[in-house]
Amino acid sequence: MAPLPIRVRPTSPIAPKLQAALTDITRGQDALEEAHLELVNSVKRARALGASWGQIGNSLDISQQAAHQRFRHDDPAILGRQVNTAAFWSLLAH
Repeated sequence: MAPLPIRVRPTSPIAPKLQAALTDITRGQDALEEAHLELVNSVKRARALGASWGQIGNSLDISQQAAHQRFRHDDPAILGRQVNTAAFWSLLAH
């Protein structure tokens, strides 16, 4: 756990509430990072199965162009890479 800020003394009655709020921020950030990773993996899996950027955009309630711009760096086809067969099947298993 991160130390309390200097502005609030550890003996202050609000110190435990502040520490709890800061801990919640850290947990929230961790949850966001996990959710983003899940989203990226889902987009990769959808693309590997042949989904268009329009279909992905519709699923996210964004435009085709916005979906492409947001996730193109994770798309092996856009990068001109060969899709690793083991990685492909691993993505489908999730």
